[in-house]
Amino acid sequence: MMHSHTRWGLAGLLAVLASGGASTTVSGVPSVYPTGTTIFTPEKTWSGYTAFITPESDGVILIDMNGRVVKQWLNLSGAAGGPARILPGGYVIAGTGNGAPHQEAPALVQLDWDGKEVWRFDRAEQIPGVTAP
Repeated sequence: MMHSHTRWGLAGLLAVLASGGASTTVSGVPSVYPTGTTIFTPEKTWSGYTAFITPESDGVILIDMNGRVVKQWLNLSGAAGGPARILPGGYVIAGTGNGAPHQEAPALVQLDWDGKEVWRFDRAEQIPGVTAP
């Protein structure tokens, strides 16, 4: 036998769920999207860096495990084959230039820690007789 206070509690919960009042809890979709490092326990993790290109910036940003910007290289893009890569010695390699209307950047460059270009590949050519599938 269900007690009256349990029945009204259950009815109230069902009314909230039916109205969508608890939809984020029920569906498992978070209502807050954290940014940066959310949990960093140094004794349980390997320290490292993350290199990424944000839509709001024109370049590669290198951050540490606490979310602090360590270095930024300007005038690079992630369009040339994916994200930027950090190479041994403090070099970065990424696409550069505007490839509009295509997604590819017209050049792939390697910059040193100070932003000086040390290597570039920009010799794209049309191959005769080859058509896109």
